[in-house]
Amino acid sequence: MDTGKVKNFIIMVLAIANLFLIYAAVADAGHENEVRRAAEAELIALYEKSGVALDLDMDINSKAPRGIELTRDREAEQRIAESVIGKSSVTEQGGNIYVYTGTNGIASFRGTGEFEMLLDYGVASLSDGAMDVAESILGDMGMEPGGLADITEADGNLTVTLDCRYDGIEVYNARINFLFYGDSLMMVTGKRVFDTATETSSHDTLPLSTALVRFLDEADKNGYIFTKVTEISSGYSMGVTVSGDCVLSPLWYICTDTGDYALNAETGRLETIVY
Repeated sequence: MDTGKVKNFIIMVLAIANLFLIYAAVADAGHENEVRRAAEAELIALYEKSGVALDLDMDINSKAPRGIELTRDREAEQRIAESVIGKSSVTEQGGNIYVYTGTNGIASFRGTGEFEMLLDYGVASLSDGAMDVAESILGDMGMEPGGLADITEADGNLTVTLDCRYDGIEVYNARINFLFYGDSLMMVTGKRVFDTATETSSHDTLPLSTALVRFLDEADKNGYIFTKVTEISSGYSMGVTVSGDCVLSPLWYICTDTGDYALNAETGRLETIVY
């Protein structure tokens, strides 16, 4: 990618994107669409100059959600445990770790959001299929499934991996694994989104138009090579501390033909999602 070309086109596209925001507030629908199409064409041309095909299927003025801070709710946590292992007693182990001993198994929940639940054999069988069982239990836990639904097999055992949404928005690293041994679900592990919202970020998030320009510039600086953007979505990356506080950071998740990238929707910088 040619850095000089990228920077020149960055100035052009940002100017057009800003004009679009102004026109959108005062112009009629027809003119608004015309301005948006012009801005989309400039974005596509920007990417073409860098040898990248961009097939836009989103409104370039759409924004990622605002960041949210959440905190752990022990009562909600116990309800989640009991939905899988049955009525439970609880023991504090220290280090913000709680162990739930239930009628159908045992569970351990940490302040980092990570947890493990070991079920007694036969509590949940494969009679309805591994994916259906996993999705049903996720629903019983009060968690909304996201876009990831993967199933793998090793040594005759199955693992189903699902991710979750918060308030309808994808949390890319809130992943739950369901491990089946023989014909029974034996273990549920993963990292969960915490329970109670305490604050919403005051920072505005980048519109898709600006995010795409920032992404191309970031990719150029880091030497990333790709020839096509295949998919774009917005969502959250979850960061959790041992104390039981959780931050959902807004992202633009950009998939290319050589890899997927997460662009922080507040800072415009590429970052690594920690699973």
